[in-house]
Amino acid sequence: PTSDVKRLERIAHGSPTRPFPAPLARQIEVALPAVLEHLEHAANPERALSNLERLCDASGNRLSLLRSLGEAPEFARAVIAILGGASLVADTLISQPELLDLAAQRSLIAEPKLWQQAWGDCRSYCLTFRDRKAAARRWKKREMLRIALRDLALNAPPHEITAEIADLARACLSLATEETGVSSRPNSDRLRLAVLGMGKLGGGEMHYASDCDVVFVYEAPAPWDGAAQAAANWAREIMRWMNEPTEDGTCFEVDARLRPHGQSGALTPPLQAFYDYFENEKTGIAVWERQALTRARYVAGDAELAAILMAATRHVAFPESWRAAWSDELRHIKGRVETERGTKSAKAAGRGSGELFDVKLGQGALSDIEWCAQWLALKFGNGFTPLQTPNTRGQIEAARDGDYLSEAEAEALLDAHTFLRRAELRLQLTQEHGGHALRSGTREFAAWSRAVFPDEPTEVAEERFASQWHQFTLASRAVMERVRSEL
Repeated sequence: PTSDVKRLERIAHGSPTRPFPAPLARQIEVALPAVLEHLEHAANPERALSNLERLCDASGNRLSLLRSLGEAPEFARAVIAILGGASLVADTLISQPELLDLAAQRSLIAEPKLWQQAWGDCRSYCLTFRDRKAAARRWKKREMLRIALRDLALNAPPHEITAEIADLARACLSLATEETGVSSRPNSDRLRLAVLGMGKLGGGEMHYASDCDVVFVYEAPAPWDGAAQAAANWAREIMRWMNEPTEDGTCFEVDARLRPHGQSGALTPPLQAFYDYFENEKTGIAVWERQALTRARYVAGDAELAAILMAATRHVAFPESWRAAWSDELRHIKGRVETERGTKSAKAAGRGSGELFDVKLGQGALSDIEWCAQWLALKFGNGFTPLQTPNTRGQIEAARDGDYLSEAEAEALLDAHTFLRRAELRLQLTQEHGGHALRSGTREFAAWSRAVFPDEPTEVAEERFASQWHQFTLASRAVMERVRSEL
């Protein structure tokens, strides 16, 4: 297109009003082809070229940038993939091109960051700034860029990527708890407050667009009249610290609706309130809440208080005896969710004759795999403690080891989980919207397929994507149906 030709002209020669010196332009022309050859692998080549121009303009030294990319093909391909995707990561790269110098060090992306390193790096960076809330947002963007480069340049296993994002969120949440605790003194000194992670945060498998599902709990070692209000205020400050938009964006959205009694319940219940809720047969915990608690783990705040609550939680999430009524209720809930959310998903994907590919709610997709693993943990976890892990893959592997899944069934679930997690991550890096479903035959679906299979031409990528999708989801759906029927 004419617009692309003009863009290439500006990259190599500058603008008509500010042309580059001829020697510099010739050197850029020599360096440029080694970078442009990766455009064909981008999900959206036109967007990638447009953002490459923006990156060159922001870099201050485009010749050095282009030469660096040309000398590192795998790294260049990942950068072009980011530039050709959603603004989620591309804008961070363009606004802070100096991060490329850090990210280009292969040692920084070769291995995943484990929790202790993520927490230490977060504190060492953020504590050097007076405005630590803003620093945490910048740190999140830097780390998301590093993680995306691991994802795209190294094709790192999806479960490593999702674990790193969860540890990044946990580090930010831990810092928020520390910082708000200091600003809430002296009241915070009279309280113990802990944060449990739920959902994807609890399971250690967050994606690029995940929020943080949490439960707050407090205890006042020496009871005082204002303790409940002080604890609620502290929790609100944590959520504000994380959620509030600034010029640096937000950190991670924190959602506390999975607490006892949901939104109508106290934001930060005391420890005793959890005991009461768990033990009250009439007004207490429902079986779907038991299932949700299979994903709980300590993430921030007072570790001793969290351990006490986690011990109580295990008795609820992994009950000693099973009730037939729970099986009926879980099957009913799953059927209702499939009907209601499936309809919403189809509407969100828009009208069209193309096949609907829903990575979250489709038959055999991620929700099926996660529910299947959680059901097994919920029903059999009390008698087989390895199932008492909040992580989906860990639950599947434990179910295999305990003979609750056959080797073939576990392999089917794990293989499908790997494919679908990668597809989910690439969808988020490709699309601007936050959806989880697309129809075939659309430009967006073509870009998604190319993001999963970047070495293939568009038509071949779409065929491979659809073929592997059907292969994996049919197998995982069959396992879920078997487990559901035998609940």
